[in-house]
Amino acid sequence: MKRLFSIAFLTCSLVAGKAPAVEHWVLVDDHSRPLPGAPPTGWFYNCCGGDRGLLRDITDPLGSGVAAYSVPSPGVYRGQCTRLIGSDLWEFMGFWYALGRGNSQHHQFSPAAVFHPLIRPEFQAKLKSVELVVPRIVSPHGRSDLTLAVELKGWDDAGNSVVRARREVVGRSTLRSGHFPRTFTFDFDPDALASVKIGEITVLLDRVNPGDAIDIDRVRLLVDAPAVAPEIEPLVWSLAMLLENHDETTGMVQDRSNFPNGDFENVTATGKLEEKDGKQMLTVSKLEAAK
Repeated sequence: MKRLFSIAFLTCSLVAGKAPAVEHWVLVDDHSRPLPGAPPTGWFYNCCGGDRGLLRDITDPLGSGVAAYSVPSPGVYRGQCTRLIGSDLWEFMGFWYALGRGNSQHHQFSPAAVFHPLIRPEFQAKLKSVELVVPRIVSPHGRSDLTLAVELKGWDDAGNSVVRARREVVGRSTLRSGHFPRTFTFDFDPDALASVKIGEITVLLDRVNPGDAIDIDRVRLLVDAPAVAPEIEPLVWSLAMLLENHDETTGMVQDRSNFPNGDFENVTATGKLEEKDGKQMLTVSKLEAAK
């Protein structure tokens, strides 16, 4: 309790007041690693501390897969629909990316308050957009309502995956037109989503038929954070990172965000959190007083 109180004191010691927003790009994945899967042929983790996976993979041992995935060029993942199942008229395929922690942890945050709740509201970042760089979309004989979609997903109290928000670009002709590579930006209103929590992004090519394919180069987030003094900004971001990886049950900070709590703890990171918790309270107060 004493430790949590002092962290809260630190976050409260940061000066209050409305500040203009500064845009930050947060890389989710640049697809520079092998496809999701077990090493050495695969790689589980994305660039923002979570893990990732394929949707409806044809190699799924359960037999429900409809899409073949490959790496056609460095830094690019491809998904291609290879079949329909039964009487289905269309299928979907794509990729999922857990944000901040591994999917098994069901880590969630509000799009209107990306940082840990102990970070005061006037220093909170907000999720504004998801951006995809797409080098190629192919649909030789596809449906006219072919859809590229991004979903923000979370988990309910029973641990079930829930779609919190979805944005789409609909139309085969719309998706295939223009000069490639194309950048698709999916905007969200974080304040309208303030009452829900998310922990995963899903990128879908929906209503696909065999032969439909998409290449994805990069996935990143646009986050707005208040403008603060250069001396304060790294403290806020690093404190938020340490808090997100803190296990309240043991009091320890995890060595890596993509490991489950308790699997691999880091004494040095825990000490850093305690340092920010205690010694840096005075430092922050002095910095703010000097403004």
